[in-house]
Amino acid sequence: MFFFKGSRVDLMGFVHIPKDMMRTSAIVYCHPFAEEKNCCHSVTVKAARAFARQGFAVFRFDFNGCGDSQGEFNSSSLHNWLDDISAAISEAKRRTRVENIMLWGVRLGAALAMVYAQHHEDIAALVLWQPVFHFKDYIQQFVRQKLVSDFSHERQSSSLQTLLQKITAGETVHVNGYPLSNPLYGSFLAMDHDHPQLTTRHLVYISTISNMPAASAHLVQKIDQLRQKCPSFSYVHTVEEPFWDRYWRWDARRTIENTQAWLASQGG
Repeated sequence: MFFFKGSRVDLMGFVHIPKDMMRTSAIVYCHPFAEEKNCCHSVTVKAARAFARQGFAVFRFDFNGCGDSQGEFNSSSLHNWLDDISAAISEAKRRTRVENIMLWGVRLGAALAMVYAQHHEDIAALVLWQPVFHFKDYIQQFVRQKLVSDFSHERQSSSLQTLLQKITAGETVHVNGYPLSNPLYGSFLAMDHDHPQLTTRHLVYISTISNMPAASAHLVQKIDQLRQKCPSFSYVHTVEEPFWDRYWRWDARRTIENTQAWLASQGG
C-alpha cells in the first residue's frame, strides 16, 4: 500500500505486480459508490490477483474521500473522481512502466470508467461489471435507502421528495452512515446528461450479474444500444449471486473466470 497525489489530496494505491510482466497493458480498477465499495472488496481483490496471475499488472486505488484516501466523502464529486482516475492512470504507468491502460470498473466505477474513456483516447479497453447507466436514477435510489432504513428501525420517515429538497437546499442527509451533500448530489445531476457512451475505438467487455437467467430487459436494451456503436464489444450475463449489496458474498468465481477468458482472448 502507498499514497500518491490525486486531483485534490493524497490517494491510497495498491498494485498487483505479476511474477511475469508479459502483458503490454495494465489494469486500473475504479471502485463502486459508498457501501457497495466495501461489499465488493473481497471479490475485487480476488479478481485483481487472478488477473495478475495472467500477467496483467492491476492498480487499485481509493477515490478521494473514500476508503483510506484523504479527503471528505461529502465534499467530493464525480468530477473530482474522474480527475482521480487520471492521476491513478499516471501513477500506474509510472510504477508498472506499461503504457497501455485498461479500465476495470464495478457499478458506479464502471460508469465513471466509460465517461473517462469517452474523453481520453489512450484507454486500451474497458472491463465493466454491472455498470450504472443513469447517474440521477442511481443517486436517487441511494437516497431511497434512507427511507427503507428509517422504516425498518421504526423511525419517523420523510418522503423521497422531501429528502431531495433538503439536499438541494444545502442540508446534508445521512444515508446508511454516508453524508450526502448538495455538491456531491449535484455532481450526479450535472453528469446525468452525459450518459456513459462508447465509440468505435473502444474495446469493451460488459458483464451483468444476477440470480436470474438473463439481465433485466431495460439493462439489455441499454447494452444493445452500446453494442451498435462499438464493434469490438463482448457481453456476458453471469448467473451468480450479486456481491455489491451484501456482506456475505465473498466470491464471484464465474464472473472472474468469464472475465479472465475474455482477457486471454484479447492477448494484450
